[in-house]
Amino acid sequence: MKIDRINGQWNKVNTKKELTELLKKYEGILSASMIDYLNSLIGLEFSVVRAHISDSDRLALSDLDIYNRIAIYNVYNRALNIFKQDIPELRVFI
Repeated sequence: MKIDRINGQWNKVNTKKELTELLKKYEGILSASMIDYLNSLIGLEFSVVRAHISDSDRLALSDLDIYNRIAIYNVYNRALNIFKQDIPELRVFI
């Protein structure tokens, strides 16, 4: 879990376990395909910025807090995984 300060407020990136538990609350509301999509994002199978769903579905999901939390988790952890790789051409100084 990463805690960060954005716009004067403390924000944290949820853990995989937290997101999986939160997503269970939506199983009766969202379609099975949307639940699968969100679970795939949590599993880091692909990036949230890739076009795996329609723009209208993405827009509808963006109204849900769970989608926004999953999107942040997906981007943060996929980027972190890239920086953890030993790629000689990629030099990151923090």
